[in-house]
Amino acid sequence: MKFKNILFKLITYTLVVLFIASCGSTQQIEQTGITDEEDAISKNFVPGKTSTGKCALPTNPKEQKKALEAYSLYREDFKQNNYKAALKNWTWIIEKAPGFRKTPFVDGEVMYKYFIKHAKDLIEQQQYIDSLYQLYDKRIRCHGEEGPVLELKGLFIYSILNDQQSAYPILEKAMEIEGNKTSPFILRTLVNKYRVDIKDGIKTKEEVVLIVDKMKKIAQYNIDNNNNIEKYEAALEALNKPLVAMVKEAVIEKIKAPDMKNCEEVFDYYGVKYAENPDEIRILKNYYAKVTSMKCYKENTEYEKIHRTLIEDLNRKAPTKATWMQAAIYAAKDKDYPQAIIYYQHAIDVESDPIKQADIYNYMAATYRGTKEYQKSAETAQKAIALNPDLGVAYTSLGWAYLGYFNKCGSAKKDRAAVAYVAADMFSKAKRAPLPDPKAQDAYNKAYVHFYSTQELFFDPDLKEGDAIRAGCWIQKSSTIRAKK
Repeated sequence: MKFKNILFKLITYTLVVLFIASCGSTQQIEQTGITDEEDAISKNFVPGKTSTGKCALPTNPKEQKKALEAYSLYREDFKQNNYKAALKNWTWIIEKAPGFRKTPFVDGEVMYKYFIKHAKDLIEQQQYIDSLYQLYDKRIRCHGEEGPVLELKGLFIYSILNDQQSAYPILEKAMEIEGNKTSPFILRTLVNKYRVDIKDGIKTKEEVVLIVDKMKKIAQYNIDNNNNIEKYEAALEALNKPLVAMVKEAVIEKIKAPDMKNCEEVFDYYGVKYAENPDEIRILKNYYAKVTSMKCYKENTEYEKIHRTLIEDLNRKAPTKATWMQAAIYAAKDKDYPQAIIYYQHAIDVESDPIKQADIYNYMAATYRGTKEYQKSAETAQKAIALNPDLGVAYTSLGWAYLGYFNKCGSAKKDRAAVAYVAADMFSKAKRAPLPDPKAQDAYNKAYVHFYSTQELFFDPDLKEGDAIRAGCWIQKSSTIRAKK
């Protein structure tokens, strides 16, 4: 009996405790609207120490829980180098909770560099490059560390994209911000730039000496404090090299060149200087510029041969879009179309303006027609259009690429007519483009006159003018039936 009383009291006590606990939880929900689980999530959702407070963070427990899950999931995929799988959850974090952690920005740089390296074409590659630039800027806004991030951006542009001129201002700003924390890479890179600045008259020697003295102090500070001593010693050695030695040969071209009235005088004057100073880039550039601007290479084959030699030398030492383009023109003249295409690709690689890149792609598309690679010609013309939809000549190039397959996309007259219709559509676009192609009308007329037949010759009885028709093979484009008038 006594045992039963004790058991009854224990059960009663337990029920009371559970009831009170339940009432407490309900009271919390009624008073705050937050469950214990949500309260725990909010307490765990703490921004990283680098957060500037300027970027979005989820404020409600539901979004916070999703952020924690997305972060965990993308990190698992990222650690296994499964970047494509990681991208969805990573993107959610970057868009919805960029202020949460610095880690997604660090990981994102790794992923975008991978995507850039493995892009299927230049257009996709440029999209990833633009996304990486935006990621760098967003990281600075959300997590600070402007100096180190600018260094990462400058290093990428300098080393991976091989665009030194765009990288220099970014690296200079990084050095200005970082001070004694400036990396040895920046010190070595910028001192070489400043030597060239003296040579090209952009900066005086006195201006550079002041900058280099500050850079020497940065290197010495890190050596004294045992920071990456070997690399900072190498940087200091580069900084201690004479600046004057780099400008010795530049004095040659400070003497004003005489006025030249004909090509013979150009070759007499620059030919001697070039022979005496074959490694002096300034003389080489001036020689090429003069021969090109005066069109001396058109006077005779000997002058053209010299012009070609200058271009080859420049493309080895200091290539530009113009020199690669001129090399491509000569290759096409020699009917070496594969080599011309290689030169055009080099021109695209050194040209950062997408509008100008589109022009080069159009030249390349025309060259592919010379090799009868019509599908590649079409693909290249489409790249030009993607970069500059206003470029009329690119639509003309695309139309001619389609017509190149006129006899190969099916055997019936109807199949061939479909190709002609699709090509004519491109010629029509070329005429109506904001930058119209003046030759588009002639191309349209040739497509119409030579390739359209009357309706009775090839159409089924139930087809009529205005019906849809589709070109086959790799073209896979639709158009509209119109009969020859």
